[in-house]
Amino acid sequence: MTGPDEELRNILRRSVPPAPGEKLDERVWRAWRKARPLRYRWVPLAAGLILAVGIAAFWPSGSPGRLTTRMDAEGFRPIPNGAITVVKTGENK
Repeated sequence: MTGPDEELRNILRRSVPPAPGEKLDERVWRAWRKARPLRYRWVPLAAGLILAVGIAAFWPSGSPGRLTTRMDAEGFRPIPNGAITVVKTGENK
C-alpha cells in the first residue's frame, strides 16, 4: 500500500527536468539589475573614492616637511667649537 507521498516520490524520481534556456543567465542578471534599488548603485563608487583619498592622504610624498640632507665636501673645514646649526630649506640665517 502506497500513500500519496510515495506516489509523488516515484513520479519525481522518473521525471527529468528540462535544460535551462540559452538566455537564462541574461534574464536573471537583467531581473537582478532591475530589482536592485538605484540609490545603492553609487555605493561602490563612493567606497572606491574614499579609499583613494585615504591612500593619497597617507602616501609618502616629497613634501617640504621631510628632512633632506645634502653635503658637499669640497673645501670642508671643521668647525672650531663644534657648533652645528640646522637650517630648513628656504630659510636664511
